[in-house]
Amino acid sequence: FCPDFTDKVCPVSYKINDCCAQSDCPSEAICCVQPCGNVCRPKSDKPIGTPFVDGTECETGHVFPKAWYQRWWEWITSGRMQI
Repeated sequence: FCPDFTDKVCPVSYKINDCCAQSDCPSEAICCVQPCGNVCRPKSDKPIGTPFVDGTECETGHVFPKAWYQRWWEWITSGRMQI
């Protein structure tokens, strides 16, 4: 299980994902979802935190929010925009 963490809200606008799969962590650790990104944490006896689910969309390293024009282009190319 994932241990609890101190920050409930991330104070920055980006995330730093150290892991995107349980296999990214050493055997004595587990990949946990936290407000500022996924991190390998020592396993806990109590189910307090949220473990990362393998297969969930994820990108390791610094992940910044998309700019308005990136979101706009994705919307156009997704086929949801009808002309």
